[in-house]
Parts: sequence; C-alpha cells; structure tokens
Amino acid sequence: MLIDYTNSKGQKLQGTLTLPANYQAGNKYTMIVYFYEKMSQTHNQYSMPVYDDRPHMSLYASNGYLVFQPDMVYEEGRPGTSALDCMTSAVKKVIDSGYADPKKIGLQGHSWSGYQSSFILTQTDLFACVVTGAPPTDLESFYNNIYGSTGTNHHGIMEIGQVRMGKDKTPWSAREAYQRESPMFHAPNIKTPFMILHGTTDGAVDWTQGLEFYNAARRLGK
Repeated sequence: MLIDYTNSKGQKLQGTLTLPANYQAGNKYTMIVYFYEKMSQTHNQYSMPVYDDRPHMSLYASNGYLVFQPDMVYEEGRPGTSALDCMTSAVKKVIDSGYADPKKIGLQGHSWSGYQSSFILTQTDLFACVVTGAPPTDLESFYNNIYGSTGTNHHGIMEIGQVRMGKDKTPWSAREAYQRESPMFHAPNIKTPFMILHGTTDGAVDWTQGLEFYNAARRLGK
C-alpha cells in the first residue's frame, strides 16, 4: 500500500508499505525500512530475492515483517538533515497508523542512503538498530576522495551532484555546513546499535569512510 505523509516543510510524500504474509489488522509488526532517494515509483515492482546489498523485501514480508520504503527529498546544503526530517515524518506516520511496533523498527541504507542512515543514526533513537552500507561518513574528507572505479574526484557530486551541498560550497567556504551534515561530527550522539557494511573493492565510496566511522564509534565507546 502507499502511505502518504508530509515532512516539516509541508512537502507531500509517499512510501510503499508492504504488509507481511498472514497480516492481521490491529497487530503491530516489526518493521524494516529501506530507502534511496524516491522509492514510490517502484510501488508495483516485485522485489526479486537476490544476493545484494539491500534487504530482500519479499523475503522479509514473507517471514512476518513490515517493509517500508519511503521517499526522500532534499534541501540544498542540508542532505542529512533533510533525510532525517523526511524519514522521521514517514516512520511516525506508519506508527501512528497502527501498523508498526515502535520499539521494533530497523533502518538500512546503502551508499548515498548509507550516508543518510549514518547521519540519522547520530540524530534520533527512533530505530532499534541501523545497518549502514558503504557509507560516506566524513563529508570533509570525502570531498577530496576519488572514485576508485574511474579516478575522478568527488568535487562535482559533493557540490552540484547527489550530495547537493551547493555550487562552490567547499569544506573551506562552508565548513559549518559540512560539519553540520557530517555523521562523523555527531558521532558522540550515537545511542543505537549499528552495523557497517563496507568492502575494500568499493569503486564509489572508499572503504576508509566506513573505517573512520567504526574507529570513531569505538573510541567513543559506542
């Protein structure tokens, strides 16, 4: 089913909520949330169980879980805080609608949404656990890193590409924004158990981003 929700900016969004097999109205279920930009366009797409970096939606639904895939939209210069706003608005709508057990909700994101799930991890205790895959975690160091698969640097994707920090907004000209939106900067706030998935042959996000986050969390006793 499609769930309609509104973020704090008043933007109307949607998410696909897959009900578990043998769903019984009135029961509250454990819920897995997966996201990547906008997901509602895949509402009628079957999730083929394959070996992949994301949850097998149909497999989890067949085994009694709710699976929720909400849409995200972003304000320039605020990729992490925008994701936090959309995600909390979406999940709270499902909780308020009576489907999800609020104490049993897990979040997973990978790559671009791995960055966001890492950021969300540092900002809320809404989730019982978080899995963050191939995550950019330190936007300042990530800015000057490269794609291992091509050798090109990240300046473009950081400023005017997917990260959306803004044209000519660099770690030097907009340091406050880079720190505000960086999971690494907020690592002391982590309260939720989490797992990092990252491989050394990743051609898009260097594995040291995951390592940085792990070492920070370990040093902070998380």
